Amino acid sequence: MRTGAAWLLVPFCLGFAAVNFSFLSAGPRDPSRRPASLLGLRRGAPHWSFLGTARMGSFFGGSFLLRDGSFGYLSPVKRDLLALADETRRGTTASAAQRRRMSQLADDLSSTASISTKSMLSGTWNLVYTTEKEVLSLIGDPGAAVYQKIDVDGGTLGNSIEFGGGKRFDVQGVIESQAQSGSNQEAPYGLRSDFTFTGAALQLPPVTLPLPPFGAGWFVSTYLDEGLRVNRDSRGDLAIYVRAP
Repeated sequence: MRTGAAWLLVPFCLGFAAVNFSFLSAGPRDPSRRPASLLGLRRGAPHWSFLGTARMGSFFGGSFLLRDGSFGYLSPVKRDLLALADETRRGTTASAAQRRRMSQLADDLSSTASISTKSMLSGTWNLVYTTEKEVLSLIGDPGAAVYQKIDVDGGTLGNSIEFGGGKRFDVQGVIESQAQSGSNQEAPYGLRSDFTFTGAALQLPPVTLPLPPFGAGWFVSTYLDEGLRVNRDSRGDLAIYVRAP
């Protein structure tokens, strides 16, 4: 994937000379030829912040934090899926066998999905697992926060990575979510959302560097409830999010 010279500032300034930052460009200018990475990147908040450190035991005890602040029951499939996400450090240490297992768990969970509505997408979602290589290259530190903010009514999407010390990378875009759709050769069954990136910025206090990503793509929420979301996207990646409290 080709990137502009401006992207060279990112690994230089962050000190990640060996990291592939190709996700900043989100693909070539013809989105039909190569879909955009969902973070230019993707969205969420601190790792496991949906439970909080003090509540980790509640997760493994079978509870799940819901949108209204209460805890719901974790089915065995959800429990296994989130435990594997934690075991693989959001996918950064996942072996091929673990990735296959996660994909199967995601499919098993999606097969139980009820009809979801567009409004359920709105909110802040913490990334707890991904197969997207460009994102994985940045989140080996469990302290790095990766989160996604969606406003369906406003038609906006925001993807962020917080590295600590005030350093962060944010991508903005527009989003249009459709009604539940059937599967076809292009996309699986679920709630489809099409997005286009409109801007980005890298903050290295006290400096903020504007970066112009380009690209577009789609993701399908194959499972969506009040607390958990499973996405398959136009690049063939799998991502799992939990709603921030």
